[in-house]
Amino acid sequence: AAEFEECLKNSIEPFEKAYNISKDAQVKVGVAEFLKNATYRFRDQDPKYQAAYDKYSEVVSTGEPK
Repeated sequence: AAEFEECLKNSIEPFEKAYNISKDAQVKVGVAEFLKNATYRFRDQDPKYQAAYDKYSEVVSTGEPK
């Protein structure tokens, strides 16, 4: 479980980079779905994950990338 959590945490930064460089709204929403799920797991460990979760959750629920 610890190895999985470490891998999941390590995947957040590359997915955020993909989110930021993508110009396609559908791709951004899809990447936001992954980031929402990944940051959910760590939201109680660090406020930065809570903020990221809130951001990506809104993108997924509205379908409107920021």
